[in-house]
Amino acid sequence: MLNIKDPTSTDITASRGIPQQDFLKATELVVQFVAPKPKASTSAYKLLSIIVKNAIDDKSETYTEIDVAYAYAKLYKLAEARKTQSEADRAYLLGVMDGKENQTRARKLAGAQRDQAKKSSDDLDKLESEQYVFIARGTDAVQARKILTEETFGGLVSNPDRTSAPTADDADKQTGFGDKGTEAGVIEEWSLGQLDGFATNGFMMLAATEPVYVTLPPKGKRGAGERGVCGYADRRLAGVAIGGLGRAGEGIDPLVREVDGIIKADHRTLAALSALQESAARRVM
Repeated sequence: MLNIKDPTSTDITASRGIPQQDFLKATELVVQFVAPKPKASTSAYKLLSIIVKNAIDDKSETYTEIDVAYAYAKLYKLAEARKTQSEADRAYLLGVMDGKENQTRARKLAGAQRDQAKKSSDDLDKLESEQYVFIARGTDAVQARKILTEETFGGLVSNPDRTSAPTADDADKQTGFGDKGTEAGVIEEWSLGQLDGFATNGFMMLAATEPVYVTLPPKGKRGAGERGVCGYADRRLAGVAIGGLGRAGEGIDPLVREVDGIIKADHRTLAALSALQESAARRVM
């Protein structure tokens, strides 16, 4: 529930404001309480509206404009921190990419993936018996650096006890709906085929993995399409390198891009609701 002060209302009996149900109107009302104030139709304004909607929809807690302002400031600062981190990671990765070691490794991995792509449908259906499967993935600078540093599928710290592949059901959820969370751990999707398009300002990662650690596309469907290959985010890769750059994000404000990233991920991370609940907890302490 969200109770906020409505300066247009004549009802002055509610000490904590008036219950709001219309999140569009509530967003307009709460703008005056947040900083920095977002302009209408901007990514920051959309972020604020998501926070407001989470507050309205939460039946277990009553929030006020103070909680919304706290959550908005927290997530906006998170976007600013991600912008700074992304710029630092991008500079680092560009340096690595120009290095002889990375170029040699990338050339070998790219060549092996091209040879893999030339295999017949019958041969692709026998990838489980190969020594290595060669995969690719486009991602942003922050995760690319983690993947390169940890040499794992998702950039998480390597788990030496991870000795299996994700289940077929979990892999289907990841490739079809982007659902990374499973009971056994976080999974990440790479591609069996070579990729042409990937994240703006991002990096193309090339890697090799033993087939026992990944869930491969169904047999008979490995020669075309997305061809998602899923492995646990903390499983070590057999080799990894930076294979290329995404197109430059010209004319795109880096901070806006990070705000957009929080918005797109919120249905999975529950960042807005978490920030609201944190504010409520601080209020009662």
